[in-house]
Amino acid sequence: SSGINAEYGVEYKLYNDDGISVHDSGYYYGKPVTLEWIHTIGGVCGAISKFGSGMAQAFGIPALPVGQPGHCAFIWLKNGTEWYLDNDISGWPESTTHTGIQYTWKMQAPFFVMMNEAQNNPEKYRLSEKMKILATSFAGLQYKFQLLEEASSVCPQNYALWHGLRKVLAEYPVDRKVIQTTLVNYVEEHEEARKETKNLALHKMVTASTPENAIVIAQGGSEWASDGTEAWVEIDLAGPCTISELSIHWWGTSYSSDYDVLAEINSRYVKVLSRDDEVREDSYYNPWGVLPGWDGKTTKVRLEMRQGNLDPWYGKYYFGIRQIVIMGKENAISSAIAFSLPIETSNGEGETALADGNADTYWISNDKKSWINIQLDMFCILDRISFDWHGGIEGKQQVSYLVGNKVYSKSKKGRFTVVDMEGIAGQVRITLRKSKKYTINGIMADGYCYTQNEAFKIKARQGFDEPDLSFNVYLINDIFSVIDNME
Repeated sequence: SSGINAEYGVEYKLYNDDGISVHDSGYYYGKPVTLEWIHTIGGVCGAISKFGSGMAQAFGIPALPVGQPGHCAFIWLKNGTEWYLDNDISGWPESTTHTGIQYTWKMQAPFFVMMNEAQNNPEKYRLSEKMKILATSFAGLQYKFQLLEEASSVCPQNYALWHGLRKVLAEYPVDRKVIQTTLVNYVEEHEEARKETKNLALHKMVTASTPENAIVIAQGGSEWASDGTEAWVEIDLAGPCTISELSIHWWGTSYSSDYDVLAEINSRYVKVLSRDDEVREDSYYNPWGVLPGWDGKTTKVRLEMRQGNLDPWYGKYYFGIRQIVIMGKENAISSAIAFSLPIETSNGEGETALADGNADTYWISNDKKSWINIQLDMFCILDRISFDWHGGIEGKQQVSYLVGNKVYSKSKKGRFTVVDMEGIAGQVRITLRKSKKYTINGIMADGYCYTQNEAFKIKARQGFDEPDLSFNVYLINDIFSVIDNME
């Protein structure tokens, strides 16, 4: 085992030196099972993990044993900042509170980490608890949601707050404009992060001609190798991306002397690069090769390798990769957005024609100053608004995107069939001026939307500094399951 036990050691022994089984009460000769006695006699997983926990605690390091299916592991706070799962077999998701250990919200081991994170800032944790008590026991209906939502912003790791929000939304009506105003900043931050240049391969699904250890290609840290005379690897980017650079960290000397890079663009694989495009660093072992980006929104990247080189250690692997780094930006999947009813209009007549998709129906207004309000999902990221005029453009128009009661973006006034305007909207307001009559067959929008629950999930994930750590992935998914039950 690594860490604590590597230093202080407990010998793994099914039988003690006198041949007594660990399952026999006489294994420790009827003496109290102290750390010293465990160190002297040895033991199996339970003894090793309890000894590791005890030694850590003896030096003031938080630690505790945790149960796994048919096994006992333990967790401890490494370097005062990193929770480490030691003597591990099943990983964090399968680790639960050991008998006799006090736990907080749930028995799963990641919740110890979550409570530790919550209490790392005791002032914020206490404040969030006070706000929770106010919301659940004293506040009027109109304030319950806002108190709990603000508390979950103060201390996102206070797990009980997410259940409180679920209960409030299930029991009390909350105006959607209030929810929009509350969550819009998280959606904005999410959208800005999506547009940043980053390693798109990280944590993505990898397939390969030799499946074993293929995940390393995206994560780094070890190596993937193939003993075939030809090989391939493929990384699914889980959505359309713009690629600016591709880097390959070859393993040892098992690099490909002839390969092609294929990109899936619009559901078709296209050759975009080859070995000739690679600039390889002057290093005999483990060299990095760097290739330029390419045009087109790419959903998968595939490397097809030929002419490999045998590795110097095992003499059987022709191809080896330590990591592939794909730098670029994520692109949203934009499509036509279906408008939800009711649509409000200045004259209150014929508004259903604006969204029914029927070219034979239309909305008409004879008021010079007319308007149309279209309610969207909780948040929509819009690219454009299109007008299908019944008999040509009439007057001048202005399009505004609203979130809650706030105008987030507004077009110039003009005569439009299409308004290209990117922005966040929970509602679209169209004002019509300078004509005695307006006749419109329909109004369309392109973009993509987030539901209320998806917006809450964005907020929840942003509450974790390192959301991709294995125990945080477990916690985030648990919070997501709570959010999925929000009304």
